[in-house]
Amino acid sequence: NQPKLREAIEEQFKPYWEQETLEIASYSESNKGHGREECRSVFQLAANLPKELKKKWPSAKTIIAVERERKKGDRTSFDTHYYLSSLAVEPELAYRAIRQHWHIENKQHWVLDVTFKEDSCRIGDRENAKKMALLRRIVLNLLEQHPLKASKPSKMRKAAWNDDFRAELFFG
Repeated sequence: NQPKLREAIEEQFKPYWEQETLEIASYSESNKGHGREECRSVFQLAANLPKELKKKWPSAKTIIAVERERKKGDRTSFDTHYYLSSLAVEPELAYRAIRQHWHIENKQHWVLDVTFKEDSCRIGDRENAKKMALLRRIVLNLLEQHPLKASKPSKMRKAAWNDDFRAELFFG
């Protein structure tokens, strides 16, 4: 969503992609699970952004490229994501921070959007939007803690239809 920034970052990594003999700080990790193999490699360089971008991101110290290779069955996919960071050049730390970010994204934000359609919410008042976001997170936690073996949307429907179940969710 920042085409000029992306272009500047790609331009800075370009010599390293073209000449494999150049040294670059990196870290890689592989894992298996959910029927697939994934290998993630993190490459990190000191940020050398053009002036107009330095003004926009004054705290940027490094740029990061994460290459992902995913194998599922006989299909393999590759993608590269770029990040701007205020971290010093420490690829393993950058890797951990990015993984933690996506863990939160997958565990909470995605669930909030699917379960509560949070991205479609059009509450205009900033304070009320914050209050609704907090309420959604409270309800999400209540749904997760309830022992019923059902999806969160199923639990929400049951709570909407059944006063006793709703009371059980809220009061235990």
